[in-house]
Amino acid sequence: MNAFTLLLVWTGWRSLQPIGEIRSIYSTKFGAPRQGAIVPDAVATLTLSLTDIDAHQALEGLNEYSHVWLLWAAHLNEHDAKQAKGNTLRLSGVDLVDGTPVLDIKPYLPYADTPSAGDVRVAEWVDPPPLHEVTFALEAEAALKETSAMAGALTSDVEQLRRALVQTLAADPRPVYRWRREQKSGGAADYDVHVDGVEWRCRFELASPDADAERVTVLGPSALFRGR
Repeated sequence: MNAFTLLLVWTGWRSLQPIGEIRSIYSTKFGAPRQGAIVPDAVATLTLSLTDIDAHQALEGLNEYSHVWLLWAAHLNEHDAKQAKGNTLRLSGVDLVDGTPVLDIKPYLPYADTPSAGDVRVAEWVDPPPLHEVTFALEAEAALKETSAMAGALTSDVEQLRRALVQTLAADPRPVYRWRREQKSGGAADYDVHVDGVEWRCRFELASPDADAERVTVLGPSALFRGR
């Protein structure tokens, strides 16, 4: 089930009772996409914890919808709906990290939630997300197979894990000021990105000395590189 997410920035949200909590392939803010739609293989689950309402009844009929809206709170700052099973909703295309409290779920209704093309405006300063080339080093390829078999992994197999990593890195999770500074300097920079229970060491660098395009190489699990 695809998830469109609505962020609640009101600081008084802690006085509200969340209906459940997200378990995501992203355990930190860095790496989580700015917009979930650009990483369709970013999977997560939402498990409901309701006191006065039966969770099974609350999710009844939701499997008939392809998309849902989630109202959530940015607990670390001061989604294609797949399947509802029991009190858990499986999601994809999320921009949420582990532990995100969810306050409400609403089915996505195209006739009510999709604006006509002529009514949509976007600020001129909004840049489309970059699309970097992403490759995997040999150590990363070997680690992919081991990680996909780990108990508790949210991705279903090695190919979905690979797609989630490629989509996450191709869209560049770095803060804009940082990647612009590094692109201008022309140097390479390594980052650690947490995806599906593993911290991955990734290298961002210019594709060639005279090019503006960048490439990203997944080097392998970060633990392999500590102390080198």
